[in-house]
Amino acid sequence: MEKHILSKSTFIKGHQCLKSLYLHKKRPFLRDKLSAEQLAKFKRGHKVGEMAQQLFPGGIDVSPKSPSQYQKSVIQTQELIAEGETIIYEATFQFNKVLVMLDILVKTEKGWEAYEVKSSRALSETYFTDAALQYYVITQSGLDLASFSLIYVNENYVQESEIDVQSYFIKQNVIAEIQKMQNQIENEIENELQILTEAHSPKIEVGAHCFDPYQCDFLGFCWKKKSSDIFKLPALSKVERTEMIDQGVLSITELKSHKWNNPLVNLQLESLFNEKPYVSSDLKDLLSTLPSDIVYLGFIARQAAIPQCAGHKSYQNQLLAYSFISSENSKNILFSGECNDYQAFIKHLIGHLSKAPQIVVYDKEYLAEILKQVAEFYPKLSSNIEQINNKILGIKQWIKDGQFYYPGIKHELLFKDVIKQVLNTNAYAKQSVYADVLAVNMYEQMLEKSSLFDEMDEGANAILAYVESLANYTKQIAD
Repeated sequence: MEKHILSKSTFIKGHQCLKSLYLHKKRPFLRDKLSAEQLAKFKRGHKVGEMAQQLFPGGIDVSPKSPSQYQKSVIQTQELIAEGETIIYEATFQFNKVLVMLDILVKTEKGWEAYEVKSSRALSETYFTDAALQYYVITQSGLDLASFSLIYVNENYVQESEIDVQSYFIKQNVIAEIQKMQNQIENEIENELQILTEAHSPKIEVGAHCFDPYQCDFLGFCWKKKSSDIFKLPALSKVERTEMIDQGVLSITELKSHKWNNPLVNLQLESLFNEKPYVSSDLKDLLSTLPSDIVYLGFIARQAAIPQCAGHKSYQNQLLAYSFISSENSKNILFSGECNDYQAFIKHLIGHLSKAPQIVVYDKEYLAEILKQVAEFYPKLSSNIEQINNKILGIKQWIKDGQFYYPGIKHELLFKDVIKQVLNTNAYAKQSVYADVLAVNMYEQMLEKSSLFDEMDEGANAILAYVESLANYTKQIAD
């Protein structure tokens, strides 16, 4: 069997941008280097897929052991179907140089039913597109499908003593929708295959498609001669930014010539153009009158797709670690991982914050969201949490409200970027954990080894060092 040219992931890449597909296949050395944060994000979601197999237990897994064995998996899938096997995991099909792997294939009285698993809480347009591609390849390979369902996470699922997979997952039959897309899929496949025969990449200008639905792997190459000023205006809405990018309005000069009704956009434009930071008089007054015993707080939380503790929901915010600094005290606390310890862990934080006259964090809205879910889980803490929420000040919210801006702060308002621009330092340069996703991944790796760990653990120390730095940088910016 000839080697495939397109897969589900490369097809979706071409669906977003044909130039990206061409570079991926023909000029992979031009790809942006993946950051540790991006790699950490890619690793998540596998557990959900594995757990979905429990919906249809007893199947045979034909996952290839290496990329060189994809065609072997195709042959094995066909052999299992011919032999009467009724449940196949990672069933692999190939047609017209396109290879797809289906999470679960099941034979029922109605016929063959296909299931693709997503670790998200909702279905996106992209999920329908890749389902339509899978349906096309599978049916064109000669296997009729009675149904095609997308399986995703029920965000309202509440964990009991053990996971109830039937309640945890939602199955949605999308065959009617994806059957309507078959002509489109066939045309796109032909177009993508044709592009890959060309001597040069297609001439496609940069635009909003570079970021939607996914950030392209070749931004560094395609944008290297383009201005990045458009991304240094947090006051721009996503719609406004998208419109400007598609119109090719990218530089500070071009942006200044545009008429903006939002005075905050104009304020940030002037600051960026003159390379001078802006701090409002109201914020200066506030900072000058902050009490001496104010608390500066750093924290990390995770949204576990699979709830860890009884009573928790899918993707519920779970606080993992926090650090607070005040004139009288400082403390770094890490949740042990034992569900029975979580209430004491939370009460310790609430106790300290309740005593604080004022609290400064980076993202007030995120903390408020976490505390809201804590109040739902521990209703007796509701009144304390309400009082705490009234005392919280957020650096990110100051920027969004136009209280201050430093030239170069990007629209994503990532804390490490704000630290770099305001404090003129590369945050976490010497730390092994320098982003929330890395801290969460390390925490989850520790949980897999043991449900209990102490602060002598190397991973625990790395997480605590990171969360302590969050509190320290918060203090430095506010000071």
